[in-house]
Amino acid sequence: MHINFGKSTVVPMHVGNDVVQECVGLLGCRQEGFSHTYLGLPLSNEKLNMAAMAPLFRRSDRYLAGWQPALLIHKSRTVLINAVLDALPTYLMSALQLPLGAIDKYDEQRRAFLWSGEDTVSGAQCLVAWDVVTGPLEKGGLRVRDIAVQNNCMLLKLIHRMFTAMDSSWVRWVRSRADLSNLTGDMEGTHWPGLRQLLPIYQSITSTAALYRLVLSVTSLDYNFYKFVWKRRAPQRIRFFGWLMVQGRIQCKTNLLKNIVDDDNCDVCGATGENTDHIMFGCSFTRSFWTAIGVGLPPNPSMSRPCELQWPSSIPTKHWDTLAVLCYWQVWKHRNKVIFRKEPPSLA
Repeated sequence: MHINFGKSTVVPMHVGNDVVQECVGLLGCRQEGFSHTYLGLPLSNEKLNMAAMAPLFRRSDRYLAGWQPALLIHKSRTVLINAVLDALPTYLMSALQLPLGAIDKYDEQRRAFLWSGEDTVSGAQCLVAWDVVTGPLEKGGLRVRDIAVQNNCMLLKLIHRMFTAMDSSWVRWVRSRADLSNLTGDMEGTHWPGLRQLLPIYQSITSTAALYRLVLSVTSLDYNFYKFVWKRRAPQRIRFFGWLMVQGRIQCKTNLLKNIVDDDNCDVCGATGENTDHIMFGCSFTRSFWTAIGVGLPPNPSMSRPCELQWPSSIPTKHWDTLAVLCYWQVWKHRNKVIFRKEPPSLA
């Protein structure tokens, strides 16, 4: 294998101009400066800016342009985000602290793809807060990666290498110049302050996945309906609806009152205050629906307790929650037919 010096570059650091010119003449390379790309990583002697992240956004744009989100349900979009978009910046995050602006822009891309399927998305289209979406399923989220948290977890592996990879030239260089107890010493670079901030939480944690779950377990809200929503034998579309429903984020009139509808009257029964609880329990038609199928409602039913329906003894207990999710879905579909197709309320 031979080096093609015609395609190579010289990027000098702390070298006099006469030495640089001599090297360029001997090697036949062209001279370049920072910022510079090496092995796919943007290198710079200054803090990385948004321009250095352009290759990442070009790659994500190519994927987004090839998908047809208008033909995908929200759960399918979530699968693409988890499998593709979340993985794209992994290589960068394992070596660099991503600029906050780049993280925000990448979150905007993923958020727009999930909720609108377009290049941009409005706040009204985002039915659930992004902080909730990036949580694990057990905490009420969709398991979309929190890029900032994942970036810190990946960088902790660099710190781990300083203590374990004794055969690495980079580690030997660091250990010869730095005090590993606080990462201070004869070193320059904008990435060292970030590593110093992560050092106290390094401890003995070596698994990125374990650390990621640990951070999210501390920052995420409690969520009691993980099994009710995600462990049911129901289509993905209905499970995603259930995820929105238990958080009160379906597009009922109380959620649309500010900008889209003029009142919150229920189109099925005429009562005021059409929220999630009213649609599923309070509407006179819905109550007649539950009675018709032999299901009893608990006192003061609420979507905070979606599993407390009183099913007939003839139905096996293991199927109760699946039937509940399917029934909630049918109630929602009936409500939409009354509003958008002008069909009369009917139990048929």
